[in-house]
Amino acid sequence: MVTSLEEVRCAKAIIEEVRHRVFHDVQSARPIPVGAMIEVPAAVIALEALAREVDFLCIGTNDLIQYLLAVDRGNPKVSHLFQPLHPAVLYSLKRIATVAETLNAPARVCGEMCANPFFAVLLLGLGFTEFSMNAFSIPAIRSVLNEFPPEAGREIANRALSLGEAREIGDFLLESVSRSLHADLSGYAREVLASTHHPSNFSR
Repeated sequence: MVTSLEEVRCAKAIIEEVRHRVFHDVQSARPIPVGAMIEVPAAVIALEALAREVDFLCIGTNDLIQYLLAVDRGNPKVSHLFQPLHPAVLYSLKRIATVAETLNAPARVCGEMCANPFFAVLLLGLGFTEFSMNAFSIPAIRSVLNEFPPEAGREIANRALSLGEAREIGDFLLESVSRSLHADLSGYAREVLASTHHPSNFSR
């Protein structure tokens, strides 16, 4: 939940203080890499300053989506509003990938998005190359990303960024990725549909 440069500098000072206590010869002790989790809108907006202060970035997609969209994913009354393909989420992820590349800062994506091949292709197209997921998902994601052409992923991401609704992005993603792959991804497709197609809670 990093929100400011001050928090990062404070954490680094504490880490350095502990390092001095543990190692008698601090000069010869290996430096401790320090990263920042990007999980709240403030961190996305202040990303350049944060990225220059740390050694790597981790993007916590579950929390980032929740706080960007102001939705409690644990509340069944509003959980349908938790949309990984919401345009604001994709814009934020693209900004993170662009800043990380510009500043040569390693950036790893964490969260449930990584474990779905459709989302993983989109993340790859947005510019991410490092993913953290549960061990059971690794074989499927590895197989899909090895088969999917990087340029096709970039084209899909660019098109997705031009669409205005999560439902449109989801339909486009399902159609374009399924057309390029031979694997049976029906189970994962249902997850994408569930996150973008839902009964409206609004009445006229």
